[in-house]
Parts: sequence; C-alpha cells; structure tokens
Amino acid sequence: MPNDRPENPTADYEARIAKVMSATLASLARAPNAPVDFAAAGNATSGVRVTFNAAPGDKVEKFIVAARATNENFHRGRVRVEGTNAFVTPAQLGFAPGEPFFISVSALGDGNHESLFAYPEFRCDATACVIPAGALAITASK
Repeated sequence: MPNDRPENPTADYEARIAKVMSATLASLARAPNAPVDFAAAGNATSGVRVTFNAAPGDKVEKFIVAARATNENFHRGRVRVEGTNAFVTPAQLGFAPGEPFFISVSALGDGNHESLFAYPEFRCDATACVIPAGALAITASK
C-alpha cells in the first residue's frame, strides 16, 4: 500500500514488520554465538589474515568473513571459510586494493543459521588492520 511507511504506519504494515522481526529473532535463536578471539593482520592492499574461534560449546559448520566500506553500514563482500583462520584479498571482499574497509567474522550453524558478527571489527587500510579507537569503550547502565 502506498501509505505503508514508517512515518505513517497502518495495522497491516505493523503486522508485516512484526512477522519479519519474529523470523529474524527465530533465526538468531537457532544460530551459534558470535566467534571469539577475532583478530585481523595485514592490510587493504595485499590482503588480510583473520583468526578466530567458535564460541565455547557451539557446533559451527563454517564461518563467514565479511567486509564493509568505512562509509557503509552493510557488508559488501562475504567469503565462506572452513576452519578458524583464512587469508582473504580485497578483491574477494569486493574492494579495490588499498580501499579501506571494516572486517569481521560470523559463524554458521545447523541449517545455515548465521550468528552475529564478532566484535570489535577491525579497520583495514593500505598500511594495516587495527581496532578503531574507542571501539572498546563500551558503557552500559541498568
């Protein structure tokens, strides 16, 4: 319907959004936890070696190494890997050599249910991959 937009919700629109949210939560509930001990070494010119582990107790079938541009919110390139380390090139991730990007990894469990991405993600540029300043300065309150 033409008026089914966030600024002008109808009951039908809200019901469809609720279905999408329910399906998303159900998929995450079946997924393994995000990988732990994530690290990235290398650069955005020649490639990046990523290392990580499955969360303790999780049965993981494969992992997804994914990257997004530094000015984008969504991952552009995704590479399926087996094992707990991989070397990926900028081209495999959908980037030109030297173009900066953020990189992380998720886990795939039974039924291809995908976990959240490991945190913090690394920022890779032409010289190195580093955890962005302030990424670990997380505060929470009750």
